[in-house]
Amino acid sequence: MPDTLLSSLSSTLKLTTREEIARFLGESEPAVSRGLEFATSAVFDGLHRQTGQPDMMRQVIDLASKAPADMAAALSAGQLGNPNSPLILGGKKLLSAVLGQGQEAALSTMGRESGLRPTSAATVFALAAQSVLSFI
Repeated sequence: MPDTLLSSLSSTLKLTTREEIARFLGESEPAVSRGLEFATSAVFDGLHRQTGQPDMMRQVIDLASKAPADMAAALSAGQLGNPNSPLILGGKKLLSAVLGQGQEAALSTMGRESGLRPTSAATVFALAAQSVLSFI
């Protein structure tokens, strides 16, 4: 079976990076990986729902132009631990834009399905959104 867009995107965060995220958050790597996959799917779904909105797509392109090219470097620079870092804030902006009011429900479902604690789930969701932006 050919690679899917989701599997291609998931591979942009290497196992060692996912392990680093898991260690920092005090979560298991499998839970972080499941959370990233769920969140990435939710972001793509949100983007798909917004495709008919030219202003929204301009906002997404603007956010993507500011996304770090190397997520691992941004993580090693300590941005994961700072909720006001460009890495986390960019992800949160995309989530707010594409998921709107559905963001809380998606976050809750992702946390429950992946086994991540709520604070970890929020961070992983923002990282997944930032990964999508970097991919774009």
